[in-house]
Amino acid sequence: PDLAEPHQWLTYAYCRLERHEDAERAGLRATSLAPDSTHAHYMLAANRHIQGMRSGDRERLQGAAESYLHAVEVEPIGQTTYMGLGWLFVVDGQYEPARRLLDCAVLVERSGLTREMKFVGALALRAGLHLREGELVDADRLLSEALGRYPSVDHVYAPAFTALSLALMGEAAYRRAEFDAAIGHYGRAADLAAQHPERLAMGHHLIRG
Repeated sequence: PDLAEPHQWLTYAYCRLERHEDAERAGLRATSLAPDSTHAHYMLAANRHIQGMRSGDRERLQGAAESYLHAVEVEPIGQTTYMGLGWLFVVDGQYEPARRLLDCAVLVERSGLTREMKFVGALALRAGLHLREGELVDADRLLSEALGRYPSVDHVYAPAFTALSLALMGEAAYRRAEFDAAIGHYGRAADLAAQHPERLAMGHHLIRG
């Protein structure tokens, strides 16, 4: 019988290779074979999200939102889904639903109660939204918590979210006109990015640093 899991991971692999149409086909196959798989819906959503952001295709972003919602229906405590959908709303300027979704992601991350693989990054993303809304004290609090957790976590994305947290600390310091502190935070983010060039989004932190 045809199994969904290989198609699910093909979706991820094709997405990383920027072969988004191949990823779309693999994701649709995975979700048709396993409609009750949160991972299948999430991988399809992530590919649509990334492709839509790169191309500016709002229909693709709408498709991403729909796939994220399917993933939530299957697994109501899936941290990665809340993070993905929440940040999709953030970049679209819809902060009210973004707050609720990212708060759910933070709750799951802090509790460790999940039926899926544990993940990291919710604290950093929620802090990013606080910064966008000018809530520097709340952002600092979450970023301090993130930097107290992520560097010691054995997770493939821990270095990326540690670098993001440092960069956001730099942005917060810059907004307070604490320029020496900002340079220090951006520099630490750049150093970490240089140590892990193969990780997602590290080039962005390297340039910002």
